[in-house]
Amino acid sequence: MLNTVKEAAGELFSHYSAERLTQVWPSRFPAIASARPFARDPRKLANRVYGGRMGNAAPDDGWRYRGRGLPQITGKENYAKFGIADARRRLAR
Repeated sequence: MLNTVKEAAGELFSHYSAERLTQVWPSRFPAIASARPFARDPRKLANRVYGGRMGNAAPDDGWRYRGRGLPQITGKENYAKFGIADARRRLAR
């Protein structure tokens, strides 16, 4: 449960080394050299692994719609499905 809370805050992404990225996402990071630019950079990593899928189309959507909460809802499509896609905008009103 603690890992879920940490990932929801983006903390877990910030601790991934290049070596760990090749283990967690071998298809996206087949070599240490390809993982190095994303290591310990949570925003860049989230945009790389979640961008361009699950409805994430805008440049920063991977970060904006990363897994959050205990169910780890990830992706713009799923945020919309669960009615949380525009939660920040509604809270700002």
